[in-house]
Amino acid sequence: MDTLQQWRNVIWSDESRFQLFHAVGRQRVWRTQHEAMDPACQVGTVQANGLSVLVWGAFSWHEMPPPPPLVVLDNTLPGQRYLQLLADHPHLFAMFQHPDSIAVYQDDNATPHRANIVRAWFDEHDGEIQRLNWPPRNPDMNQIKYIWDSLDVRLRAFNPQPTNRPQLAAALPDVWCQLPTDVFQSLANSLPGRRIVALRRARGAQPDIIPITP
Repeated sequence: MDTLQQWRNVIWSDESRFQLFHAVGRQRVWRTQHEAMDPACQVGTVQANGLSVLVWGAFSWHEMPPPPPLVVLDNTLPGQRYLQLLADHPHLFAMFQHPDSIAVYQDDNATPHRANIVRAWFDEHDGEIQRLNWPPRNPDMNQIKYIWDSLDVRLRAFNPQPTNRPQLAAALPDVWCQLPTDVFQSLANSLPGRRIVALRRARGAQPDIIPITP
């Protein structure tokens, strides 16, 4: 795909895990060389499956119809559950936004995404929605990871702050719905230009992050 309009028609998707204290893998601490053991530079941790929430989300340049395409999952995502997500969200969006054409859907090569029942589902709906060809071990082009960062920033400012897992699970879809439409659209618009150029220059390495408004 080379044109802006083609990239705008892509539905981006992925899973992410959020903890009560921070999104997994996203917290950063500035410290000097001798402050590694300073309590002020340390943060307590919890078991991922205890005070964390796994979510699946999807977005496109085009506004996706309700319900919000952010779904709280159990601690794992089996193929059968992923199949249900496809039917409830990307497929409905494809029929709504692209009634006379074929929608393009992006997911990575995670095990549940490539389950046989999922492959069979895409074969069955080949005339309605097709997969974006996704290279192995190359998540750099997945725009939704910037949405996870923006979601985490807004979650930290959520009032009242969630103090347990059910509250966190309830807060995440609310925060997702507060994300401005131009956050999604700016990411889709960036692909034909500097994002693709940066990826080609880096040959798969992580390019410079494109800033978005949290």
